[in-house]
Amino acid sequence: MASPKGSKAYTRKVPAGEERTITKGGEFFYVLECDQAEFAIGMDDSALDYAKLRTNKRVEQGAQFSSLRIHNPGLTDLNVRIIIGFGEYGDDEVNIGGSVTAAITKNATVADAPDVALVAATATKIVSTDSTRRGVMISNDTGAAIRVGGASVAAARGVKIAADAVATVESSGEVWGYSAAGGTVSIVEVKD
Repeated sequence: MASPKGSKAYTRKVPAGEERTITKGGEFFYVLECDQAEFAIGMDDSALDYAKLRTNKRVEQGAQFSSLRIHNPGLTDLNVRIIIGFGEYGDDEVNIGGSVTAAITKNATVADAPDVALVAATATKIVSTDSTRRGVMISNDTGAAIRVGGASVAAARGVKIAADAVATVESSGEVWGYSAAGGTVSIVEVKD
C-alpha cells in the first residue's frame, strides 16, 4: 500500500503538567514553533523524549506512527506547532555541530610569477611572506616527487607533491620546497 505524501501543521495548547495527543500519523514530525525551552514528545506509545524548537524525528524507512503525544512538564501552558508528514521535509536553516570556520571572500587576482629553481637536496624558498596573498599554486616540473612546507622542509618532512602534479597552499606565509635532485617548479599566486 502506498503511503500518502505531504505534511500538515498542527497547533496545540498543552496546559502545565498535562499531556495532549495529536491523532494524526506520519513518517516524521518537526517542531515548527513552541513557546517553552523544552517539553516532551513521543510517537504512539514510545517513551517520551525531550524536544525543543526545530526538533525533528523520522521513523525507520517503511514504518509510520499513528499519533504524537506532547507532554508539558512546565509550570505554564505550552503552545506548540508541529508539522507531521510523509515523504521529505526541510527548512532553510542548517545546523552544524562542532567547530566551524567561515571565511568571507572577495574577488582575487591571479599573479604569474617566474619559475623557481630548487637546489638539489636543499630547502629552497618558493615564495616569501605576502599579506595580500591568499595562496600559491605550485606545479612540480622536476620529473620526480618534491616536498613543500616551511623552512625546515626536507626529504622526509613536508607535503609530498608527485611529479607533474599541482598543489595549492593556502597561506600568506613563506612556502619552501625540497627536491633530492633539484629542478624547477612553476607557480601562480592568488592575491587580494
